[in-house]
Amino acid sequence: MKIAFQGERGAYSENAIYTFFGEDVQVEPRKDLREVFESVTNQKSEFG
Repeated sequence: MKIAFQGERGAYSENAIYTFFGEDVQVEPRKDLREVFESVTNQKSEFG
C-alpha cells in the first residue's frame, strides 16, 4: 500500500502513518498538500 504525506522523511506525519497502518506500507513524501491530493487523485497513492 502506498501512502503520500506532506513533508520530509522522519516528519511527524510519516510516524503517524506507521502508527495507524503499521510498518508494512510504502510512504511517499510530497512537497505540499496539493501534491498529496494529486497523488491520490491520479492513483499513484492509495491514501494521503
